[in-house]
Amino acid sequence: LYIDLKKEAFKKLGFRRMNAFTLWPALFGKKTRETIAETKEKKVAGDLAGDWWQNGGTLVINKDGKALLTFRQETPGEHVDPNEVLKALGIEGKVEVEDHGAAECGAEACAMPSRPKQK
Repeated sequence: LYIDLKKEAFKKLGFRRMNAFTLWPALFGKKTRETIAETKEKKVAGDLAGDWWQNGGTLVINKDGKALLTFRQETPGEHVDPNEVLKALGIEGKVEVEDHGAAECGAEACAMPSRPKQK
């Protein structure tokens, strides 16, 4: 178990840390508003735990340490296209995201009732 309380890994990987001048406008930006509206429409529940100021991303790294895919969030509403992850891994197919209904939450975590289909 590795805990990075100082978030050094985020810094070294170039993941953006927001501040008061960048977070609030980003929260009201078009992409973030669209993402919030979509999650409300699909009844995706969740908590607001975590560090609101820290953006993340997605890294796909091969066994030799080479980055096959690097995606860094610029705003809170951005997410990597799952099809880009498949492509980076050399997996043929397409993920079609469907309306899965509300997440089912237990004491430890939330899960969607079904998974996206892979073709």
